[in-house]
Amino acid sequence: KKKKKKRKTKDRYFRIPFSRPGNQKNKNKKKGLWWAHFEGQKIKRQLETHPHAKPICLMAGHNDAEMCDLSLVETGLPDKPGVEISKATFEEKWDECMALINKDARAKKIINILEDCGF
Repeated sequence: KKKKKKRKTKDRYFRIPFSRPGNQKNKNKKKGLWWAHFEGQKIKRQLETHPHAKPICLMAGHNDAEMCDLSLVETGLPDKPGVEISKATFEEKWDECMALINKDARAKKIINILEDCGF
């Protein structure tokens, strides 16, 4: 029997600016960067970073309902000039965002412990 070779999928990384409409009171648009790590045609991780807000980190298998559900080709990203970034650039931002999220989670845990102790 011939062994089927497992095709290795190529990982690709992207960063694009985006804006979301503001609410009725605040007409300002929320601007930020959308970061994506695709494994082949499927998104594996994505980030949203904003200048004055906490980052949003999402991972396939954990946050599927909140993630981009388009394939890489469907996003059109491969055809957009200047949006593909290096793995190192993506990983640096991912690690930075995860550290911020973990720091906030630890702080909340400490506050909860202190409140439970009556402080």
